[in-house]
Amino acid sequence: MERLARIFKTLGNKRRLRIIELLFSNNRMTVGKISEHLDLSFKSTSKH
Repeated sequence: MERLARIFKTLGNKRRLRIIELLFSNNRMTVGKISEHLDLSFKSTSKH
């Protein structure tokens, strides 16, 4: 049950969902490329 709670908490974050979506479409994206694509700072992208 704890594991499911962590998963749903993670998926409830809009930024994380956008990052997951990008990784599903291109699993070789670096944090730098993801941050550029989503117009987020490197630090913010790395955190999520």
